[in-house]
Amino acid sequence: MPKITVIFSLLLIALGGGAFLLAATPTALIPAYAGGALLVIGGCALAFDGAAKYLMHFATIVAALGAIAPVQRWRSVPRK
Repeated sequence: MPKITVIFSLLLIALGGGAFLLAATPTALIPAYAGGALLVIGGCALAFDGAAKYLMHFATIVAALGAIAPVQRWRSVPRK
């Protein structure tokens, strides 16, 4: 599971970097920030096998917060 986390974190970093190159706005880097955090957590889980269970739970929390944040923003948009 840590290997999958590292792969998806690299994809998020590439997505954020590519979006930043196209849009040139700092908000385009938000996926890269989340990917960087997941990369650190996944790398630590690969390095410390005994703590991998706890680190992967923490990675799940980070990913869940990353998924919930846009939903909260979407709910605050006024409807016509």
